[in-house]
Amino acid sequence: MKSIPGPKTPTLLQKIQFLLNPINSVEYAAKKYGDIFTIVTFSGKKLVVVNNPKDLQEVLTKDNGNEYEVPTNKAFKLLLGEYSIAFLEGDRHRIFFKSPDRKI
Repeated sequence: MKSIPGPKTPTLLQKIQFLLNPINSVEYAAKKYGDIFTIVTFSGKKLVVVNNPKDLQEVLTKDNGNEYEVPTNKAFKLLLGEYSIAFLEGDRHRIFFKSPDRKI
């Protein structure tokens, strides 16, 4: 299995960069590493970012029988909002993505 690319900067520096400017950190990584990459959040967790709408749709709608926990990073919740589709889980996720009148 191929590993997902991401910054090679020391973890502490990545945490500081992400804390001080999360949007620029993600945008920089997207330009350098492409549509799918990893970053280290301030909490120290490695986060996989999917930056291509088609890839994201596949990730969010594919039913492979596994349930995944949505990361609860406070910085992302502040940026995206508590009710962002990025934080939908379980039944709320399935209902939203099967709704014919959803608006994205």
